[in-house]
Parts: sequence; C-alpha cells; structure tokens
Amino acid sequence: MNRPTPSRSAAPEGPAGPGRAWPVPEPLTHTEAVTAFRRPPPRAVIEAVRDLTEALTAHQLQPFSHTPRDGHVCTMAITDFRTYTLAGVDVGGKCTDESAQALKQGLRRHGIAAQVTRVTGPLISLPTLDDVHRMTDLVWRDLPDTYRTAHRLRRILEAMDDRSGGLGDFLRPRVVGDAVEIGDLTVTQALLLVRLLGGTVPRATRARCTCPYLGKVARLLRGRLRTVLPGVAVVPKPICGSDADGHRITVGAAPIDRIRALNERIETAVDAYTRVRPGRRRAS
Repeated sequence: MNRPTPSRSAAPEGPAGPGRAWPVPEPLTHTEAVTAFRRPPPRAVIEAVRDLTEALTAHQLQPFSHTPRDGHVCTMAITDFRTYTLAGVDVGGKCTDESAQALKQGLRRHGIAAQVTRVTGPLISLPTLDDVHRMTDLVWRDLPDTYRTAHRLRRILEAMDDRSGGLGDFLRPRVVGDAVEIGDLTVTQALLLVRLLGGTVPRATRARCTCPYLGKVARLLRGRLRTVLPGVAVVPKPICGSDADGHRITVGAAPIDRIRALNERIETAVDAYTRVRPGRRRAS
C-alpha cells in the first residue's frame, strides 16, 4: 500500500502530534551568552589545574581538586594540618573561618578573585582561568628556596620515570628546617640513584628474603652519596619474608647547598642518559 507523500510546506510533526512543530528554545540572555562565550575549553582548564596542583605540591601541601562550584573553573581544597603561608597569610594547622577570610583577602590583594571557605582546610574557588594562572604564579613566586630545591630534585628523578625499568612513583624529598630529607627508597629507586652517581649495580639474589642484598645496595648507595652528601644517613629497612618490593632504604637529611650539588650531579647524568636514548622527556 502506497503511503501519501506529505507536502513540503507541511509543518514537521512535533511532540504534540501531527501539524504541531517542535518548540523553539528560549534565546540565551546576554549574561548567559557572555558566560558561554568566555568559558575556557576543557583542556585549558585541565592543564591550568594541573599546573596549580604542581605548584602547591612543590610547597609540600596536599591539594585536592574538587568539582568546580557555582560556575567557577577551579575549586581546590588544601587538607594539610600544619602551618604554612599562602599569599602572605599564615594558615594555621587547623583552618578557621578567620584564616579562610584572611586568605581570601590576601589572594584578592594579588588580583585573584577567589572565594575561600573552610572545610578541613581552605576550599579555594577560582572563577576564571586567569585567576588560576595568577594563583599558580603567586605560589611559585613565594616558594622558599629549600622547597624549590627539594622540588627540583624530585623533578630531575621523575624525568627518568619512563626509562628506568619500573621507577614508578618516585620519592618525594621533604623539607626539614633548613635541610632536605630524601626519604624512603625502594630497591629499584636506590639502584637507579647508584647508577646515576656512577656506581655499578650488584647482581640480585634469587632468595625470597633479600636482606643481605638490601644491605649491599645500602652500602653501595652510601658510598656513592658520600662524595656529594658527606655524613648523610643511609639506613636499610628490611622486611624479611617479603620480596625486594617490600624493602626500603632511608636516606636522611642534608644541608640545602649539598642537595643543590646533588641536583647538578644527577641532572648531568640524566642529560647523558637522554642523549643516549633520544626522544625522552626532560625535567622542567
């Protein structure tokens, strides 16, 4: 049975039935149109939030990105229970309404239109991409030299991440007063540091409990570090009954000038490694 061909001038069938057109959406208000036009592309927001997170992490804070609130492009929580300084404001170990308000005013004095509320720590909401960039620049500008040096050490070592055969999540050096503590290393990380310092890696044992091998690696690492960090503590922490992944080697604190020398020594080795294996990323 042939179906009748509808006239070209006939109205399209809408939700209310034949001959009723689909409803026309309401036009955007001027404010809505401007907001939609100015909204930054998602990739730009992701990169800006990543850069802010990196800056706060270099300050040895623990930032957590939340779903943006009330049309803001970035909402960041800082959950540290220690005293630190942002935008010239000392934020105590336990954030209060007063310190959140002071931080808001401090950020605004630097041209950052932030909203700051108190949760377990300050919850900072930034309305525009420019505000995110300004806060990132502010954190880097105010970063103390000890924190900058510790962060540089971490970034140099992370540059080896995709070429070290299982480096993974590398150590995070910690500022202790005027010194930098390198912290706990896995066996793989310690062996990488030995290689970067010009040492020869010993052959691994096949036994499940690798305590003797761990001690050998710790002694070798201590010897290689002695030329750069004289007197630094290197202590093996075996976990007998586990495989090598369970063991740790703790490297203690060293003065900031010694850590700078270590940075230069390792960076030279990383650059040489990069030249041998082109196409790898470098520390930034």
